[in-house]
Amino acid sequence: MLLTYLIVVAVGFVVLAWSADRLVEGSSSLARQLNISTFAIGVVILGFGTSLPELLVSATAAFRGSGGIAIGNAFGSNIANIALILGISALILPLAADRTLVKRDIPLILFGTAGVFLILSDLALGRWEGILLMIALVGIITWIVRSGQAAAPITSKSTEHTTVTALALILIGLVLLLGSAWALVWASVGLARMLEVDELLIGLTLVAIGTSLPELAASLASLKRAEGSGLILGNVVGSNLFNTLGVVGVPAAIRPFSVSPMLWYDGLIMLALTALLGFLLFRRGGFRLTRSGAILLLVCYIGYLGWNAERMMVPV
Repeated sequence: MLLTYLIVVAVGFVVLAWSADRLVEGSSSLARQLNISTFAIGVVILGFGTSLPELLVSATAAFRGSGGIAIGNAFGSNIANIALILGISALILPLAADRTLVKRDIPLILFGTAGVFLILSDLALGRWEGILLMIALVGIITWIVRSGQAAAPITSKSTEHTTVTALALILIGLVLLLGSAWALVWASVGLARMLEVDELLIGLTLVAIGTSLPELAASLASLKRAEGSGLILGNVVGSNLFNTLGVVGVPAAIRPFSVSPMLWYDGLIMLALTALLGFLLFRRGGFRLTRSGAILLLVCYIGYLGWNAERMMVPV
């Protein structure tokens, strides 16, 4: 079994890298074909597509009556997207942000998160509240796409494709990306258990980071392209909007549930990191996430993992 795990890990990383590159290539080409900004494509295709694992986990948890897992999954993924994904990406290459991102889209995430907090003030989420969150998500995404049509996409030297070919690349890339990410998590957890690594450590590292592998792979693949910053930031904004409104709303629409007050702490951390991201992008008026800002985000994520491990070891 050890050899099987090792082979799956090796092949999984190769497929993950290849599929992420195809997904980004198709997304970039589609943005040019439809005359939509790469940021808007990043929000809709990369953001939503790479958030499918979170949606599947949350929907399954809702069917099993574990609504708290759905909320925790959404909040934890948002924290990882901002602090881990953007941190690693900007550490490799500073990201240039569009003015609209700082002045409109980050406030949208803050507003959406605050709305979820308000709905969860009674520590319960009803079916109609879940439907309301889903409607809000559709409205926000429609607005972003229409705004993206007004902005000409950035021209790149990447290979041009027809719309059909671009869509095929997106579909193939997305399916293989999600499949290889799942396989990597499965093999990594299996290896950790064989080595008798603590289950808590597995959950906080391999599984938590594993569900963010699609976002990370897509972001790293985007760094090779001229429009990389738009795709990376769009990926994170779209993923966080989808997690906050969709990954929370869909499970509630399936089956109303209650949540633990403990999740408020994670929600506050998510809000604080979103505000920190806006500050880092805006602080010098240059709308860039620099390497120093990336290091700060990564330090915050490491601190969050440490704090999470400590509180989970405290007897309830």
